[in-house]
Amino acid sequence: AEQCYYPTVLALHGAEKAGISLDLKAPEKDDGYAKLTWYSSNHINTDNILHEKTYPYLNWAYYHYSPYGLLTVLDEIYPLTYEGGSLKKLENECYISEFYCEQKIHICHLWHASEMFLFLAEVDAS
Repeated sequence: AEQCYYPTVLALHGAEKAGISLDLKAPEKDDGYAKLTWYSSNHINTDNILHEKTYPYLNWAYYHYSPYGLLTVLDEIYPLTYEGGSLKKLENECYISEFYCEQKIHICHLWHASEMFLFLAEVDAS
């Protein structure tokens, strides 16, 4: 799928933080990842309310807009972060746990961990 909103807003936000002016305008159409830019000043209206167990980082990011719903972590002791729904089994996960292998789960997902950290840091600051 073509995704133009998220990478453009990410570039604009990074440039703004670095004091650089870019000759770019954020698209006005949500590419499905608009709520992942909750930290940015380039907000657009989006009806995209996704409570997805497979991609939990989306829920954590969306919670900044709509504080309701599920904030998912693995129900195992370790790791807390993950991404599911892989098209294929990952051999590394199979060595760790048959559960991860069968469910096609990528464990220790950095994006999920980042969204969890940013959300919890914001809650702690308020």
